[in-house]
Amino acid sequence: RFVIENTIYKSKITSQSKSMYPAISLKSTLLYTKEFNKNNICVGDIIRFNATNACSGVMLNIVKEMGVDITSHRIINIKHDLQGVYYLTKGDNNFFKDDCKVRSDDIEAVAVGVIY
Repeated sequence: RFVIENTIYKSKITSQSKSMYPAISLKSTLLYTKEFNKNNICVGDIIRFNATNACSGVMLNIVKEMGVDITSHRIINIKHDLQGVYYLTKGDNNFFKDDCKVRSDDIEAVAVGVIY
């Protein structure tokens, strides 16, 4: 752990796949903050989210096969429906967007940096 501008960040090794390559390699450490304003999340942010809750179809099968509940992918679009705001995500190295409707409550943390 370390402190930047009075905010605590934890470093976590996140990548078990090459879905975010080249931005995040298998040896990279992604730095997150859990202290974020949900109203400030925007397209381009990399978020750590509960894929078991947010995803369906192929993406849900992938997370289950990998034995993880949490994944980190980039927000590619922000949409609204009757339940409110949701985020569409995609791994940078994936051809297709995730089968996910990521709600604010599914977001665990927002990436603030990468150590290579």
